[in-house]
Amino acid sequence: MIYSNGKEKKNMKQYEIKLNKPAHIWEEAFPLGNGHLGAMVYGGPEREIIQFNHDTFWSGHVHKETYVSNVEALKVVRDKVQNGNCYEAQRYAAEHVKGRDSECYLPIGFLNIRSLETGGKCLYYERALSLNNAEINTKYKRHSSYMDERCPVYEKKAFVSYPHNVFVMKVKSSMKSIRLNFSLESDLNVQVEVQDNTIYMRGKAPTHMINMDRRAPYMFYDEGEKSISFEMAVRILSKDGDISVVNNSIMLEDTDEVVILTAVDTSFVDFRTEPNKKMDCTQILDNAQEAGFDKIYQEHIKDYQNLFNRVTFELGNTNDNSTVSENSDNSSAELEMTEKLFHYGRYLMIASSREGSEPTNLFGIWSGVFRQRWNGNYTTNINTEMNYWPAEVINLPECHEPMLRMTEEMSISGEKVAREVYGSRGFCAHHNTDVWRNAHSVEYGGTVKLWAMAGAWFVRHLWEHYLYQPDKNYLREKVYPITRKAAEFLIDWMTEDENGYWVTVPSTSPENIYYDSRGNKCGLTVGSTMDMSIIKDVFGNILKMSVILGHEDELTEKIKEMYPKLYPFKIASDGCLQEWYREVEDVDPGHRHVSHLYGLFPAEMINDQTPELMAACKKSLEKRLSHGGGVTGWSSSWLICLYARLHNGEMCHELLEKMKSQLIYDNFMDVHPPFQIDGNFGVVAGIAEMLLQSHGDKIVVLPAICKQWENGSFTGLRARGGYEVSAAWEGTQITWLKIKKGEAVLVEEKGGISMCFSVDINK
Repeated sequence: MIYSNGKEKKNMKQYEIKLNKPAHIWEEAFPLGNGHLGAMVYGGPEREIIQFNHDTFWSGHVHKETYVSNVEALKVVRDKVQNGNCYEAQRYAAEHVKGRDSECYLPIGFLNIRSLETGGKCLYYERALSLNNAEINTKYKRHSSYMDERCPVYEKKAFVSYPHNVFVMKVKSSMKSIRLNFSLESDLNVQVEVQDNTIYMRGKAPTHMINMDRRAPYMFYDEGEKSISFEMAVRILSKDGDISVVNNSIMLEDTDEVVILTAVDTSFVDFRTEPNKKMDCTQILDNAQEAGFDKIYQEHIKDYQNLFNRVTFELGNTNDNSTVSENSDNSSAELEMTEKLFHYGRYLMIASSREGSEPTNLFGIWSGVFRQRWNGNYTTNINTEMNYWPAEVINLPECHEPMLRMTEEMSISGEKVAREVYGSRGFCAHHNTDVWRNAHSVEYGGTVKLWAMAGAWFVRHLWEHYLYQPDKNYLREKVYPITRKAAEFLIDWMTEDENGYWVTVPSTSPENIYYDSRGNKCGLTVGSTMDMSIIKDVFGNILKMSVILGHEDELTEKIKEMYPKLYPFKIASDGCLQEWYREVEDVDPGHRHVSHLYGLFPAEMINDQTPELMAACKKSLEKRLSHGGGVTGWSSSWLICLYARLHNGEMCHELLEKMKSQLIYDNFMDVHPPFQIDGNFGVVAGIAEMLLQSHGDKIVVLPAICKQWENGSFTGLRARGGYEVSAAWEGTQITWLKIKKGEAVLVEEKGGISMCFSVDINK
């Protein structure tokens, strides 16, 4: 935290999410993680439940078969769409266009810690998730029948270590009253055994699972295919307690302290290799035991805070004696809740996405349901991308790495799909993917299965990573070649319309539908605004890269030729940005997706230099909200990002208040419902956009501040171009501003700076 005069506070503000009762359902538990190992801790005194996931534990297997071509079916669909028979086209596509659904992200199982103290009443209870330390601290005072009616005080500390790749929990009591039973269970068929003070559980994922929307049977084991196996091991460490084995569980008695170590490993190698990796939880536990609790904890704190402490954000009290004014609409508690929501999202990103891990799926790395909604997959028409919107600006480029690596891997699997399914060059990806990098269309639905733009959206993340950390070698070796492949597919995918514009056929606006002239509900169209926005983005970025690299060839010449003839943005008769090829009546005018506003955010082709389109975007948002839009956490998060680009801080604030009051659980997880992690990340991106924007070759400080944030500060946010920005403000003035690049301080000013202060990046 920085005071408004530029002086640094000695101690970083501490953030905790506190609850005075244990979790009774999954959505009330606190999440811990290290990118690989995820744990949901319930905090029960009588029965502690800890549910575990591993980022690589999915159903399915490596796919090596040749795909069925959709070329002929696509010709029929295109002909029907171009002749205005979109309803017939989607019915035909549902039956004749082939696809393959993604596999399911699976929970590993549960560690149950049952107290042998029956009937003990809690006289005091509190649990807290520390965002500064990535740990859960639980404390309670409980009546003990075993200790002659006395009331021991129990304390539990739990965390997941990235350096040691292990879950750790220490339980302490004020007396030698600890009497616990430890057991493991899973929804899978598993084998459990106990060796000395360690419980092992081993199992195997199905080779295929069907989406929960389909009827049973839904789970299959194919003897001819190799699925992912897992191993989970829990070790009980006590210096003086009595340990015994009872029915594949461990009983511990007569001690005042115990340390529980848990490791999970799988046989997964990568998306192209059969899962045959040796699993060795024993070695993980041996290493952790040798290190000891204190060392594991110290290294955990050092590792985590190296990432978390890079950024601060506080509202109110920016001077030693300042307070929130009496006429402020927000109390200090409400402002602090906004801070917590921002920092909670940063915490979740560090906990769920680390270098070498899989990217965060719909649920991050936490999923407690065996047959999860939407298979717990990567939904790539908004949700997966939203997960990583804030990564660069909040100074966590390392946490972006899994998404960047997945994009490269999808360019490999998607190349096969483009070639075999569509007869096209380059690569594509569709509505969903999984750990096997399935780039094929989904199996069911005549509309959803024909959205092939995910690969083109994914490559934007590579470009953004370069913009925030310019490296020509990275641009030349990774970003440009993969983006080039996306562009090749787009060129082959498009056709010319009757007016000579390049358009996508078939096209859709993800998950949205409209009424055709006969009153049928349709989702297919020609050249949806989202499709064309993504294509303009990819083409425009390719041309920028070619200038930076000094590279031109037939592809760049073709893009230069096609770009002016891409179907343009249209403004509808009601003043909104037109979503579909022609003006139509929406089935749901308040639809949760706002895909047609892609050009405003996350892209930036709609900006202050295009005021008519900015006004049309504003009108579109007003229409969505007036019809009940923003009903999910992630949808509201996207709206915050969009309103920030429109410099409308008051609407950002209104949507933030809606999220805080309606769209987060008590543990601060985002409500879809059920929980989806994208909303937690999207709101971080939205708040960051309110504080700092750096598109269009400008750094703009506080571009969308709201009046309720009368004073505050932030440090460590990153701007495109490799800059780091910190600022403090009071009222309508920026009181301190610092911009640096590397170790070089480029700007440091105090007092009298106007809001929306901007710096030209190129100067």
